Amino acid sequence: MALSTQLLLAEANRLIFRAERHVESSREYVARLEVQSLDTGEAKERTKRAERELKRLELYRSVLKNSNSAEALMPEYVLARGLVQMERRRGVALLTALADHSAST
Repeated sequence: MALSTQLLLAEANRLIFRAERHVESSREYVARLEVQSLDTGEAKERTKRAERELKRLELYRSVLKNSNSAEALMPEYVLARGLVQMERRRGVALLTALADHSAST
């Protein structure tokens, strides 16, 4: 089944909305912990991860809006499915860097 750009954009917007809510609730949780003088280290780390995920989704949406939808697949999907022959495609360094970054988070 081929996915239209509009459908992909709608899904990206839905994911971004959820990620924004998650970031907001994470920040509120950290604030509550700070008011109670409790340890916030782990909660702050989760908030940072949520913020990075939000930025990644926003970047994906931007790429999707401004390029061919066939080229706008998330790097993790492309690498996991083996859709790219690493030595023969443009943008491989970016895909590799994004995959390495995703694996480290």
